[in-house]
Amino acid sequence: MNRLIPCAIACVWQCAMFASYAAADADASPDPKAPQVLAKATDIYTAKMKQGASENETQAASRTFVSLLQSIAGHFEAVATGTKSGSAPWRDHVLNKDGNGLDCIRFRTPKGEPRDLAWSFITESRVVESWYIIPVKGEAAPAFKNYFDLSGDKPGAPNVFVQWLSADALKPDTEYLLWFKFDSAAAVEVMAAINLLPKGDVQNTVDDLSKAVALKDAVRDFIASREKK
Repeated sequence: MNRLIPCAIACVWQCAMFASYAAADADASPDPKAPQVLAKATDIYTAKMKQGASENETQAASRTFVSLLQSIAGHFEAVATGTKSGSAPWRDHVLNKDGNGLDCIRFRTPKGEPRDLAWSFITESRVVESWYIIPVKGEAAPAFKNYFDLSGDKPGAPNVFVQWLSADALKPDTEYLLWFKFDSAAAVEVMAAINLLPKGDVQNTVDDLSKAVALKDAVRDFIASREKK
C-alpha cells in the first residue's frame, strides 16, 4: 500500500558496504539525567499537542522541547549512515528503554556538499505516533513535509515508512537527532537506515526511496528475524 501522507508533526510544529559508509561520530554516553529530561520533554509535547493551544504557546513549547533534547544529545546512540544508493546500513535499535514514550537516534552528515536524505524505519506494530529531525545545536527549522507509509494490510505485517529530505534542509558535517514519540511506555524495536546521497540522486518517490535504502531486502530480513523468535 503506497500512501503519501502529510507528516503530522510538521503540520503542528512548523518551526520547530561500500567503504563509503560514514562512521558514526561516537558512541552514546549515558547521561544519568536523561530519563528526567525525556520525561519533561514528553510532558511538554503532550500538553501542547492538545486542542486549544495558541500558536505562541505551541511555538514556545516547540523551542523548549528542542532545547531539552539537544541538552542530552550525547546520550543518544550515534548511528552510521550510508553514502551510496542501494547500500543503506540497516541497524536494529531498542528505543524507549526509559519508558518515557520518547527517544532519539543521532547521526552526522558527511563533509563537503550538502546531501539529500533518504531514510526508512520498520516496526512490528504501529507504535510510533510521530517523528521529526532537529539539529544537535542551533535552532530547528522546518524539515520533513511528507512520508510514504508502505505498511502491509495483512495481520502481523510490519509497519514500514520511507522518507526524503532535500539537501537544502541539511548542513554538511553536522549532527542531527531523529526523535520518535511512541504510544506507550514499552520498549520498542526499531530497524532503521539512513542514506545521505549527492543532491539530486534520489527523488521523493516510493520507487526511488525504496531503492536508495534497499528496502525490499530489509523488509525480508525484518520478517525473517521475527519469525525466528
